Amino acid sequence: MPGFIVFMYNDVVTRELANDDQRWGDYLARLKATGRFGGGSSIGQGWKFKKGSRPSPSELGIDGFMRVEAKDEEEAREVLQGNPNDEAGGTVEIRVLLEDA
Repeated sequence: MPGFIVFMYNDVVTRELANDDQRWGDYLARLKATGRFGGGSSIGQGWKFKKGSRPSPSELGIDGFMRVEAKDEEEAREVLQGNPNDEAGGTVEIRVLLEDA
């Protein structure tokens, strides 16, 4: 089954909804029960590095990520049901994790 990574951006409309620990707990418990949850974390500020340039703050605006297992993109989108970031009007991005060649 392919892996997907879900990025959650910090552009939510309702911050209280996106930061509700109970909602996140319920959502992650439900996702783990499906066997599709492969880990994740909220993330803080980052820095960009490029040879020959000074480090600079990352401006991607990503607050967290999750790895999920799904048979296809449609099934991967189903994991967004009840996602507090998505429910709060924030951007959520799903990407396919490519297998090693």
